[in-house]
Amino acid sequence: MSFSSHHSKRRRLTQSGHYSGSGSAGPSTSTAPPGSPNPAFYWSTEAAWTPADQADWEAALARLTASAGLPLRWIENPEWKKICDCFLSKAKNPSSKVLTDRIIPEVLNVLKASAQVECRGSEATLQCDGWTGENHHHLIGFMMTAQRKLHTIRVHDASNDPKTAEELLKQMLLAISSIETEWGATVVACTTDASGESAKARRLLRQKLPHLVVPDCLAHQVWLSSGHRYNFLC
Repeated sequence: MSFSSHHSKRRRLTQSGHYSGSGSAGPSTSTAPPGSPNPAFYWSTEAAWTPADQADWEAALARLTASAGLPLRWIENPEWKKICDCFLSKAKNPSSKVLTDRIIPEVLNVLKASAQVECRGSEATLQCDGWTGENHHHLIGFMMTAQRKLHTIRVHDASNDPKTAEELLKQMLLAISSIETEWGATVVACTTDASGESAKARRLLRQKLPHLVVPDCLAHQVWLSSGHRYNFLC
């Protein structure tokens, strides 16, 4: 499908990440100039490229980077630059530093604000799990499920923290406070992985906040059970 088959209006990124029609001109049906690598995908440079178009372009690049799991330096790939020069010569291609320091944080802030509005007044389940990153830092991720959607609340670097239930409880209470103050949602349940300190932290949380439901994570239990059976059979 060629660019010329798209809707004639440029499609503007909304806060939720979807596109909506706007009044500026979009892809042109002009004939590609001689020598174009692929005339079917020619984007005319006759249409004006506005600051709003550039902002949409940068936001789309940020979303593509996250969606495809691309390295941050992909934006400076020479073949990608050739594509931009050929098909979107008026678009300014940002550097990896600009993408990392400005564009991605701006897009994240817009998406977070939209998600917070959507979750306000909802009931939510807090989930947390820990892992060791490639940089050997021990990280704990806190997530929230509300309106059947999963949102990241925070990722805490616990490398220098004591590995105790009391410390995990402190971090869980901070996450709950963030959900209820920043997101406007009400936490009704909290689940963690199946480690000993996690189980104790959930028990302490239930003592502190008796209205919460604090189930164990079924996925971790199944994983551990499968692992034990595999080791037994081997």
